[in-house]
Amino acid sequence: MQYLLYIPTDFVSYVCNSTNQTKQINVMKIFVILFITTLLLSGCKSEKLTSDQVDTEKDKIKTRIESFLISYAKKDMNTITTMLSASKDFNFLGSDVSEINKNKSDFQNQLDQDWKLFESVHFGEIRNLSIRISECGDLAVAVFDAPMTVTVKGNQSKFFFRMSNTFLKENNLWQLVQGLASIPSVGESSVELIQKLK
Repeated sequence: MQYLLYIPTDFVSYVCNSTNQTKQINVMKIFVILFITTLLLSGCKSEKLTSDQVDTEKDKIKTRIESFLISYAKKDMNTITTMLSASKDFNFLGSDVSEINKNKSDFQNQLDQDWKLFESVHFGEIRNLSIRISECGDLAVAVFDAPMTVTVKGNQSKFFFRMSNTFLKENNLWQLVQGLASIPSVGESSVELIQKLK
Protein backbone atom coordinates (compact mmCIF):
# COMPACT_ATOMS: atom_id res chain seq x y z
CA MET A 1 0.00 0.00 0.00
CA GLN A 2 1.36 3.43 -0.95
CA TYR A 3 0.64 6.69 0.84
CA LEU A 4 0.86 10.23 -0.52
CA LEU A 5 1.64 13.03 1.88
CA TYR A 6 0.09 16.32 0.75
CA ILE A 7 1.50 19.61 2.06
CA PRO A 8 -0.49 22.66 0.86
CA THR A 9 1.49 25.18 -1.20
CA ASP A 10 0.12 27.98 0.99
CA PHE A 11 1.76 26.31 3.96
CA VAL A 12 5.12 26.07 2.20
CA SER A 13 4.85 29.69 1.07
CA TYR A 14 4.06 30.75 4.63
CA VAL A 15 7.23 29.06 5.86
CA CYS A 16 9.44 30.56 3.14
CA ASN A 17 8.17 34.12 3.58
CA SER A 18 8.51 34.23 7.37
CA THR A 19 11.28 35.93 9.34
CA ASN A 20 14.35 33.85 10.20
CA GLN A 21 13.26 33.11 13.75
CA THR A 22 9.70 32.35 12.72
CA LYS A 23 11.00 30.33 9.78
CA GLN A 24 13.02 28.12 12.12
CA ILE A 25 9.96 27.49 14.25
CA ASN A 26 7.84 26.70 11.20
CA VAL A 27 10.46 24.37 9.75
CA MET A 28 10.48 22.52 13.06
CA LYS A 29 6.71 22.24 12.85
CA ILE A 30 7.01 20.65 9.42
CA PHE A 31 9.54 18.12 10.70
CA VAL A 32 7.29 17.27 13.64
CA ILE A 33 4.33 16.80 11.29
CA LEU A 34 6.38 14.61 8.95
CA PHE A 35 7.73 12.58 11.89
CA ILE A 36 4.27 11.94 13.34
CA THR A 37 2.90 11.07 9.89
CA THR A 38 5.72 8.58 9.36
CA LEU A 39 4.97 6.93 12.71
CA LEU A 40 1.29 6.65 11.87
CA LEU A 41 1.94 5.13 8.45
CA SER A 42 4.62 2.69 9.59
CA GLY A 43 2.42 0.67 11.95
CA CYS A 44 0.81 -2.72 11.39
CA LYS A 45 -0.80 -3.38 8.04
CA SER A 46 -3.43 -5.37 9.93
CA GLU A 47 -4.98 -5.07 13.37
CA LYS A 48 -2.77 -5.80 16.36
CA LEU A 49 -3.16 -9.18 18.01
CA THR A 50 -5.29 -9.52 21.11
CA SER A 51 -3.83 -11.26 24.16
CA ASP A 52 -5.87 -14.40 23.34
CA GLN A 53 -4.57 -14.37 19.78
CA VAL A 54 -0.99 -14.01 21.05
CA ASP A 55 -1.48 -17.07 23.30
CA THR A 56 -2.87 -19.04 20.36
CA GLU A 57 0.09 -18.11 18.17
CA LYS A 58 2.53 -19.04 20.94
CA ASP A 59 0.96 -22.49 21.12
CA LYS A 60 1.37 -22.84 17.35
CA ILE A 61 5.04 -21.87 17.59
CA LYS A 62 5.63 -24.33 20.43
CA THR A 63 4.05 -27.09 18.34
CA ARG A 64 6.22 -26.01 15.41
CA ILE A 65 9.38 -26.30 17.53
CA GLU A 66 8.35 -29.73 18.84
CA SER A 67 7.67 -30.92 15.29
CA PHE A 68 11.07 -29.64 14.19
CA LEU A 69 12.88 -31.54 16.95
CA ILE A 70 10.93 -34.74 16.26
CA SER A 71 11.71 -34.44 12.54
CA TYR A 72 15.39 -33.84 13.30
CA ALA A 73 15.52 -36.92 15.51
CA LYS A 74 13.84 -38.96 12.74
CA LYS A 75 16.24 -37.52 10.14
CA ASP A 76 13.20 -36.39 8.18
CA MET A 77 14.57 -33.82 5.71
CA ASN A 78 11.30 -33.44 3.78
CA THR A 79 9.31 -32.33 6.81
CA ILE A 80 12.01 -29.96 8.02
CA THR A 81 12.30 -28.38 4.56
CA THR A 82 8.58 -27.50 4.64
CA MET A 83 9.21 -25.60 7.90
CA LEU A 84 11.85 -23.28 6.43
CA SER A 85 11.08 -19.75 5.33
CA ALA A 86 11.13 -18.77 1.66
CA SER A 87 12.93 -15.56 2.65
CA LYS A 88 16.33 -14.80 1.12
CA ASP A 89 17.43 -13.72 4.61
CA PHE A 90 17.58 -17.30 5.91
CA ASN A 91 20.51 -17.76 8.30
CA PHE A 92 21.29 -20.50 10.80
CA LEU A 93 24.39 -20.79 12.99
CA GLY A 94 25.37 -24.21 14.33
CA SER A 95 27.15 -25.09 17.56
CA ASP A 96 30.60 -25.10 15.89
CA VAL A 97 32.26 -21.89 14.69
CA SER A 98 32.47 -23.30 11.14
CA GLU A 99 28.74 -24.06 10.91
CA ILE A 100 27.42 -20.97 9.15
CA ASN A 101 24.38 -21.63 6.99
CA LYS A 102 23.40 -18.59 4.92
CA ASN A 103 20.68 -20.29 2.89
CA LYS A 104 18.43 -23.33 2.99
CA SER A 105 20.80 -25.41 0.88
CA ASP A 106 23.62 -24.82 3.39
CA PHE A 107 21.29 -25.75 6.22
CA GLN A 108 20.18 -28.96 4.54
CA ASN A 109 23.82 -29.89 4.01
CA GLN A 110 24.45 -29.20 7.71
CA LEU A 111 21.63 -31.57 8.65
CA ASP A 112 23.05 -34.25 6.36
CA GLN A 113 26.42 -33.97 8.08
CA ASP A 114 24.80 -34.12 11.53
CA TRP A 115 22.89 -37.25 10.60
CA LYS A 116 26.00 -38.96 9.22
CA LEU A 117 27.68 -38.36 12.57
CA PHE A 118 24.74 -39.27 14.83
CA GLU A 119 23.49 -42.85 14.70
CA SER A 120 20.51 -41.77 16.79
CA VAL A 121 19.21 -38.58 18.39
CA HIS A 122 16.68 -38.08 21.17
CA PHE A 123 15.40 -34.82 22.68
CA GLY A 124 13.82 -34.60 26.11
CA GLU A 125 11.08 -32.19 27.12
CA ILE A 126 11.54 -28.56 26.07
CA ARG A 127 12.48 -26.29 28.98
CA ASN A 128 12.84 -22.56 29.57
CA LEU A 129 10.73 -21.75 26.52
CA SER A 130 10.23 -18.02 25.94
CA ILE A 131 8.35 -16.69 22.91
CA ARG A 132 7.95 -13.07 21.83
CA ILE A 133 5.58 -12.13 18.99
CA SER A 134 5.42 -8.78 17.18
CA GLU A 135 2.29 -6.71 17.67
CA CYS A 136 1.36 -7.31 14.04
CA GLY A 137 1.68 -11.06 14.48
CA ASP A 138 4.04 -11.64 11.56
CA LEU A 139 7.37 -12.08 13.36
CA ALA A 140 8.32 -14.15 16.40
CA VAL A 141 11.39 -15.18 18.36
CA ALA A 142 11.63 -18.28 20.54
CA VAL A 143 14.43 -19.41 22.85
CA PHE A 144 14.53 -22.72 24.68
CA ASP A 145 16.68 -25.61 25.77
CA ALA A 146 16.20 -29.35 26.05
CA PRO A 147 18.17 -32.42 27.15
CA MET A 148 19.63 -34.25 24.18
CA THR A 149 21.07 -37.75 23.80
CA VAL A 150 23.10 -38.74 20.75
CA THR A 151 24.76 -42.00 19.79
CA VAL A 152 28.06 -41.91 17.89
CA LYS A 153 29.83 -45.21 17.07
CA GLY A 154 27.74 -47.00 19.67
CA ASN A 155 28.58 -44.54 22.45
CA GLN A 156 25.86 -42.40 24.02
CA SER A 157 26.46 -38.79 25.02
CA LYS A 158 24.01 -36.73 27.05
CA PHE A 159 24.03 -32.94 27.21
CA PHE A 160 21.79 -29.90 27.08
CA PHE A 161 20.96 -28.24 23.80
CA ARG A 162 19.97 -24.58 23.47
CA MET A 163 18.40 -22.86 20.52
CA SER A 164 17.17 -19.43 19.48
CA ASN A 165 14.76 -19.34 16.54
CA THR A 166 13.23 -16.51 14.54
CA PHE A 167 9.99 -17.22 12.68
CA LEU A 168 8.14 -15.39 9.91
CA LYS A 169 4.43 -15.83 9.29
CA GLU A 170 4.08 -17.07 5.71
CA ASN A 171 0.80 -18.36 4.29
CA ASN A 172 -0.53 -18.53 7.85
CA LEU A 173 2.34 -20.79 8.99
CA TRP A 174 5.29 -19.96 11.25
CA GLN A 175 8.39 -20.60 9.14
CA LEU A 176 11.95 -20.72 10.47
CA VAL A 177 14.08 -17.91 9.02
CA GLN A 178 16.95 -17.63 11.52
CA GLY A 179 18.40 -19.84 14.21
CA LEU A 180 21.27 -20.37 16.59
CA ALA A 181 22.17 -23.71 18.16
CA SER A 182 24.53 -24.08 21.09
CA ILE A 183 25.66 -26.60 23.66
CA PRO A 184 26.15 -24.77 26.98
CA SER A 185 28.95 -25.71 29.36
CA VAL A 186 28.27 -27.28 32.75
CA GLY A 187 30.06 -26.10 35.88
CA GLU A 188 31.69 -23.15 34.14
CA SER A 189 29.34 -20.28 34.93
CA SER A 190 30.87 -16.97 35.97
CA VAL A 191 29.98 -17.65 39.61
CA GLU A 192 31.62 -21.09 39.54
CA LEU A 193 34.74 -19.89 37.76
CA ILE A 194 35.16 -17.06 40.27
CA GLN A 195 34.99 -19.59 43.09
CA LYS A 196 37.62 -21.75 41.39
CA LEU A 197 39.97 -18.76 41.03
CA LYS A 198 39.86 -17.94 44.76
